[in-house]
Amino acid sequence: MRRRLVIMPPNTPSLKELSEAIQRHQITTLWLTAGLFQLMVDEELTGLKSLRQLLAGGDVLSFPHVRKALGELTGCRIINGYGPTENTTFTCCHSISEQDLSRTSIPIGRPISGTRVYILDRFLQPVGIGVAGELYISGDGLARGYLNRPALTADSFVPNPFSDQPGDRLYRSGDLARYLTGGAIEFLGRLDEQVKIRGYRIELGEIEAALALHPAVREAIGLVRNEVNGEKRLLAYVVPKAADSSAKNGALHSASLEGELRKFLQDKLPDYMVPAAFVILNNLPLTPNGKVNRAALPTPAATLPAVPKAYVAPRDSLEMQLVKLWEKIFGIRPIGVQDNFFELGGHSLLAVRMFAQVARVTGKNLPLVTLFEAPTIEQLAKLLGQDGWTQPWSPLVPIKLTGSRPPFYCVHGVGGNIVEFTHLARYLEAEQPLYGIQAQGLDGKKPWLTRVEDMAALYIKEIRAFQPDGPYYLGGSSFGGLVAYEMAQQLHAQGEHAALLVLFDTNAPSYPKYLPTTTAFRKALNELRLRIEVHWSNLKVIEPENRGEYLRDKAYRLRRRIRNTMRQKYRRLCTIIQSLYLPRPIREVQRSGHEANRSYLPKPYPGWITLFRATEQPYGIYPDPALGWGELAIGGLEIVDVMGHHGAIIREPRVRVLAQKLNESLRKAQVTNRIEPKELSAATGLSSLPTT
Repeated sequence: MRRRLVIMPPNTPSLKELSEAIQRHQITTLWLTAGLFQLMVDEELTGLKSLRQLLAGGDVLSFPHVRKALGELTGCRIINGYGPTENTTFTCCHSISEQDLSRTSIPIGRPISGTRVYILDRFLQPVGIGVAGELYISGDGLARGYLNRPALTADSFVPNPFSDQPGDRLYRSGDLARYLTGGAIEFLGRLDEQVKIRGYRIELGEIEAALALHPAVREAIGLVRNEVNGEKRLLAYVVPKAADSSAKNGALHSASLEGELRKFLQDKLPDYMVPAAFVILNNLPLTPNGKVNRAALPTPAATLPAVPKAYVAPRDSLEMQLVKLWEKIFGIRPIGVQDNFFELGGHSLLAVRMFAQVARVTGKNLPLVTLFEAPTIEQLAKLLGQDGWTQPWSPLVPIKLTGSRPPFYCVHGVGGNIVEFTHLARYLEAEQPLYGIQAQGLDGKKPWLTRVEDMAALYIKEIRAFQPDGPYYLGGSSFGGLVAYEMAQQLHAQGEHAALLVLFDTNAPSYPKYLPTTTAFRKALNELRLRIEVHWSNLKVIEPENRGEYLRDKAYRLRRRIRNTMRQKYRRLCTIIQSLYLPRPIREVQRSGHEANRSYLPKPYPGWITLFRATEQPYGIYPDPALGWGELAIGGLEIVDVMGHHGAIIREPRVRVLAQKLNESLRKAQVTNRIEPKELSAATGLSSLPTT
């Protein structure tokens, strides 16, 4: 079969000229940058009809454009090509299918022949499937370095610990990626595009992917700008679809598009990831090589800022006291009386501090679950102003009532409260109710329990009074996982069925086992030796006059790492000190929880266990992916990794990933139990429960 290569004239062609050249020469294989691909799909899609293979890449591909191209270019295989310049254009390729459009981003696939890729953590250790890490590249196409920039070369091209070849190196791409089930790789964004606003780490790529799902959006870019006052502002630059196609999709006029996009993102992303302003453009500016020119995006001063939520000032002395209290706790000013505690970033520790100070100011002790009924200052002041009002106490607390599926019951951690579960409820599917189970004794009136078995028996009694018949869907966070495990055991003994048992980073009582001090010390020394070898290898390839610059850069990074570590230890120390001043009922519940944890001896469980494990486990322990549950889970054990440390996976921003994986587990369990959506309410036999 005859093949030929068609070379375009040296001048930059227009879209029309490119389309005519493709048709005239009957081109069958074409490579376009992501920006040029999107322009051709919008303006000259018919010119691509002759193609059998269309390769696009160099930047993140737009979902709407890929969907349109797949629908119109029948018989054409569209390939997502990924690769930095340092590895000669291509590193990975992925043939796009309709199934890929249901993901959050289009995979970049697998490495091409002669190329090897690794997804590694910060210690250059491979990560598991679904765990994010930095993408490293090696192989025949790898460059030797940067011309006349030895320090940058040494920092970006590191010795390859997986190769026996002398001098073999890995290129640090700076790209965040993860392995999907099946071996394909998903690009998650740039590490240097992770930004931090108001303490939250944000991936701009997630915002762009969510915006691309809106039917009125053709292209979208997320960006953070530093304002004159030093504040960071999250912005979205949006190119709406053309007027004719927008009309067919019911798109709104650009004047009201911002409000529509804001509401759309609020349903898909946490509040802190919703941009402060949306800039509507006709086209995104491109660099000469077809990538988005972020530096050329207009400043927000040229656009109208987003309309903030209406501020309502305090109207009496009690509301004024509460406002000052919240502003001090959150470090945010001003706070209005209609601002929501959870939307401001509130969590259980802040709630404990807030209610302790409310008790000192007003003389009234309120349980933490009051926040579910009164999450704003206005509502809280109204309850505090009622003489003789007391919160009705029950271990079972409705957190998310909407939905026709069987409820998911989630047991408290060692502290006893369930405020943290509000973050989880926000990201559960619309039809999935969530009930929290709080510890007895938090109200300061009922006795606290010191045995896991007694807690499980009480909670089962409350659940079965509300839902007489199974199947039951149980879970627990940390210590709460032990209680949920015992609840599943007791339900099984009663002839009932726990259709799902979920443990959120819960250690079995026999775990963790710590390494001997000498072994842990040797392990730390070995890691230090490997780091020194890497730096020594780098120094040997750097010119003598540039070694000082390299060492100064490494010293700066070491100082920054030590400073960040000390800040983390300081925050932990502050948390410990604060816990000493907690109200007596909370301290006693914590003490009884620790006592119950130490005395519990679990028996093997005949059912299936799903373990959500934090990827960052304590240092100096015997590694066990099952966290000690392997011998106890007779019916089977599924391990699901969630990025973050023990306390982080149940809070923002990690909880969004946790909720997504929990939704999958709940759907799978409901399908296994043959419960159809229309049958869910009848199957559970739910009785009524007063809202607390």
